[in-house]
Amino acid sequence: MIVSEKWIRSFLDSKIEFAKLAESLTALGIESGPIENFSALPAGLVAARIEKIVDHPNKSDLKICSLNTGSGPLIDVVCGAPNIKINSIYALAKEETKLDDERVIRNKLVHGVKSHGMLCSESEL
Repeated sequence: MIVSEKWIRSFLDSKIEFAKLAESLTALGIESGPIENFSALPAGLVAARIEKIVDHPNKSDLKICSLNTGSGPLIDVVCGAPNIKINSIYALAKEETKLDDERVIRNKLVHGVKSHGMLCSESEL
């Protein structure tokens, strides 16, 4: 089972160092597996569902995805991933999102079509 550090700390002394959490759980008789510290996701990253996919008019290996973020109008993003599907949910880096590799996402023209962000794979997060 995967649980958050915040949830675990609601049951333990919150002053325990992160590295000592597994030891503290074991002392309480609770077996724990590996504990990993994940960095926070970048600000500007949201979950978005693909509502519509159309072929890019100028580049055969690209698609234009209309995305629903749950607030506001649909957002169009140009995407080259071959495995995207309608009604699936993906990570969307909106404009000004700074990814871990120091890239900053900008709205830009991609082969003549405006892309309002970038759909991200797990490796890009």
